Amino acid sequence: ASAGNGRSRQTLPPTPPIVEDRRMLNSAFCLAASICIAAVGISTPAAAAADAAAAKLADGVMQGLQSGNTRAVMEGALPVIRQNKPAEFDNLVQQSDSAIKIYGPITKWELLDSEPLGSLLEKRTYVSQHKLGPLFWTMIMYRGPGGWEVTYFVFTDKVTERFGL
Repeated sequence: ASAGNGRSRQTLPPTPPIVEDRRMLNSAFCLAASICIAAVGISTPAAAAADAAAAKLADGVMQGLQSGNTRAVMEGALPVIRQNKPAEFDNLVQQSDSAIKIYGPITKWELLDSEPLGSLLEKRTYVSQHKLGPLFWTMIMYRGPGGWEVTYFVFTDKVTERFGL
């Protein structure tokens, strides 16, 4: 068709129905994904308080390790292991202190990973900075009737092990 100014004007053919259907599906998928992503972040006040209590316990262990109060902080954080497995508890304290003596004092630490394992367990992994290299500390905390406590505690200096290399 030509317009009054002598230029021809092209018209595009109508969009096939299948393309329109795909556009609607893509839009619906994006909307559904947005709703799901938003729902994952929703937390109840009770869940947030539980997460904060577990974080406070684990952060306290790291602060105790940094300040050199390994035995005292572990006695408070690992009471079941201390009471029921005293030899293992003593060994854990000695190994932690030895690692810090070998690598040097903790100059800085930070949370690498936090993973809720249902409503009663939480796993937290930290990395600590030392003169000779990093150490990785993993704790699994259990929310028992008396509150949160560390039920599993391990550390390593093997970066490859930590990242599955």
